[in-house]
Amino acid sequence: MAEMIADLDRDDSVRLLDEAERMGAVTRSPSPAGDGIVLVRLTAAVGRRMDEYLRGLTDELAWRLDGVAPEQLPAVRDACWRIAMNLPGLVSSRQ
Repeated sequence: MAEMIADLDRDDSVRLLDEAERMGAVTRSPSPAGDGIVLVRLTAAVGRRMDEYLRGLTDELAWRLDGVAPEQLPAVRDACWRIAMNLPGLVSSRQ
């Protein structure tokens, strides 16, 4: 999360954290070191939602890759990566 808000200015990051806290997604607490740092943690509810999402994603990938031999997975991954990297150019060239 810190990486995601690192490029925001202080006011924007405070507003973002205020909203996330209001939604029950994060908790904030002062650093035990007393150094003025505020620790931000995802709540257990968000952790459970993330786990559910990852389980669904894992199930979806398992279904889509059914029948692909383990030794073929690197080639499939590389092909998907190349398609994903080239997709924006393909889409913009057809508009």
